[in-house]
Amino acid sequence: MAPNPHDVNALDALQDRLGHTFSNTEYLKLALTHSSYSATNNARLEFLGDSVLRLILSDELYHTLPSADPGTLTLQRIECENNAYLAEIARTLGLDECMLLGKGARRDGGGHSSSSLAGAMEALLAAVYLDSSLATVREVVFAHIVPHLPIHKHPKTLLQERLMQQLGELPSYEVMSSDTNSHEAEPQVNVQCVVNALELTTEGSGSTRKEAETAAAIEMLRLVPV
Repeated sequence: MAPNPHDVNALDALQDRLGHTFSNTEYLKLALTHSSYSATNNARLEFLGDSVLRLILSDELYHTLPSADPGTLTLQRIECENNAYLAEIARTLGLDECMLLGKGARRDGGGHSSSSLAGAMEALLAAVYLDSSLATVREVVFAHIVPHLPIHKHPKTLLQERLMQQLGELPSYEVMSSDTNSHEAEPQVNVQCVVNALELTTEGSGSTRKEAETAAAIEMLRLVPV
């Protein structure tokens, strides 16, 4: 039987793993309460935690990737917010064994789904924030989330790795037009990114071929499932 998160020993063990001791454990208990268990649940905390995590990641990306354009920064953040990643961190912390679930949800494995665990992880971050400060949440994020995420990878690298893992295929890039010799306007290169196995094609533009390929890779990553 899974431990009850209201049990003192279970709460203490989770706080040890997390690296934060709550002044008000009611925040922690609420973060571990699924909507199937009670009308008073972690949904509102999940909403807040999503925003807190987004702010911390945005700040980190802004400072660690100073030359990245907004599109690249957004894509990198999306990778970091992915439910599969957050759910894996939640499992590492043992949230799947500590959530309060309704009988039906527990029987159907609802507490082990990526969406439920990712939501609980975000709710837990909000609980830490309400119990302490943004600086403390940042410490938790950098201790448990950031080390496991491809936060510094280039979009073309991310696309290549994802396609090789899923399909064993690399994307191809083709220059559709190039106007780099014009002295009257800013140089413009237009590139297509093609994934034959998925019959997908995206386009990107930039002042160099590298920038255009990056833009096309970003658009393809939005289409290729994780």
